[in-house]
Amino acid sequence: MFPNDKTPLLDKIKTPAELRQLDRNSLRQLADELRKETISAVRQDQDTGRIASIRSQQPPAIGG
Repeated sequence: MFPNDKTPLLDKIKTPAELRQLDRNSLRQLADELRKETISAVRQDQDTGRIASIRSQQPPAIGG
């Protein structure tokens, strides 16, 4: 994940232990940032209306 100004808290969290240290307000902020990140990671196909992942963001296939 690349750091950006839209998800400052999400970009700082690296371990589950860091998640457990967040207070309620920070958890709400993190949830909002995760939602924004998810929406930006997918796009809606204009012809079918289906949601499709962006090909460039998918990891390469293992073994070929």
